Amino acid sequence: MLLATSTLTPGIDEDIFVEAGQPLDPRLPVQLVLAGSELVYDIRQGQRY
Repeated sequence: MLLATSTLTPGIDEDIFVEAGQPLDPRLPVQLVLAGSELVYDIRQGQRY
């Protein structure tokens, strides 16, 4: 399920995250975080909190 709160606009820095399963379910991990057009977290790289 995709939960969008805004639109992505070319040339504008946006922060987005991707999680597995239902949005806002605290039991599921965040999969990917992009902040300011940079990858800051990727669960596939073995990063943990």
